Amino acid sequence: MADVSVPGLRTSPSCAAHSYAREARSGTPAAVLQSGAYKLSKFWQRLLCASLVLILLLTGCATTDTSDEVASSAESAESVLVAENVPETVVEPEIEPEPFYCPFCGAEIPEDSVFCHKCGEKIEDFGKEKPWHTPESLDELEGEWQNSELGVTINYPDSSLGTENRMFSFSWQEQDVTYLWQNYADSNGLSLDDIWEKRNAYRAMIHGDVRSDENGSQVGYVLRGDYYWDYYDGYTLRIYAQLKYFVPEKIVRDNIANFLVSPDGSKIKMTGTFRTFSDMNFTLNGTGTVYDKVIYDDWSPYWGEP
Repeated sequence: MADVSVPGLRTSPSCAAHSYAREARSGTPAAVLQSGAYKLSKFWQRLLCASLVLILLLTGCATTDTSDEVASSAESAESVLVAENVPETVVEPEIEPEPFYCPFCGAEIPEDSVFCHKCGEKIEDFGKEKPWHTPESLDELEGEWQNSELGVTINYPDSSLGTENRMFSFSWQEQDVTYLWQNYADSNGLSLDDIWEKRNAYRAMIHGDVRSDENGSQVGYVLRGDYYWDYYDGYTLRIYAQLKYFVPEKIVRDNIANFLVSPDGSKIKMTGTFRTFSDMNFTLNGTGTVYDKVIYDDWSPYWGEP
C-alpha cells in the first residue's frame, strides 16, 4: 500500500519515525541519513538528561556540604564566644592558718579549743567581766589598799604598833600638825625641837590618849617628824599626824562578808558597815567604797616612828 501525503497536514514524530524506518529499510540514501540523524538526536537527548541529573546531584551535595560547613562554623564561633565570656579560673596559693594562742596565758592551742590545755581557762570567757567574789580568807585582803577620793588607806597586816598580833588598820590622810606642837611649845616656854624629842610624853597632851577596848582595837594618831632646809631658818622641823584605827584579825574575820574582791585581785570593795563590836562609838560605813591595791617597786614608804 502506497503512503499518502496530504498537503498541509503535519505528521507526529512517531509517524515520522516509522516513515524513516520504512525508508531506511527501503535502502534509499536519504532515508539512511534521516535515520542516523534521528538516532544522533536521541543520543544527545539522553546525554543531556544524564548531565542534568548529574548536575542536580552535584548541586545537592554541594549544598549539603555548604550547610554543614556553615553549621560547623557557627558552632565554632559560638564556642569561641562562650569561651571568651567565661572568666579565667585563678588558682590562689594555699595560705597556712595562723597559730592560735590562749588569750589568758599565751600558750599555743588548736583554734577550736574550748579550754586551754595549759592554764585551764575557758576560751569563750575571755573578755567577759567576771563577778567580784567574797574573800575566802584574810590572805586575799593582804596588802595596802587606797581610796584617793576619801583619803583612806586599808593595810593588812599593819605592824605599826609593834605587837605580835597581826592587825588590820584603817588610816586617814596625813595632816600637818606642826602648828599644834609649836603652840604648845610657845605656851610652855619650850622649843619645838625639845618637845619633839620627848614626844611620847607630850603626845597625849596635844592629841589625847590612845583609845582601846577589850577586843584589842585601838584608835590614835601616828606621828611623823620631817626636817627640811629653810633659806632663812636653816633646818626646820615639820610634824605630821595620821589617824589610824587598828582592828585585830578576829574582828576582821567576822566582817569578811562585808568585802568583795575583784576578779584580778587588784581592788576590794566594802559592801556594808564594818562592825567594830566596840563601845568606842567608832563606825566605818563604807558601803560601795572601792579601794585600789598599792604596788611598790621593791621599796616601802617610811611612815616614821609611831
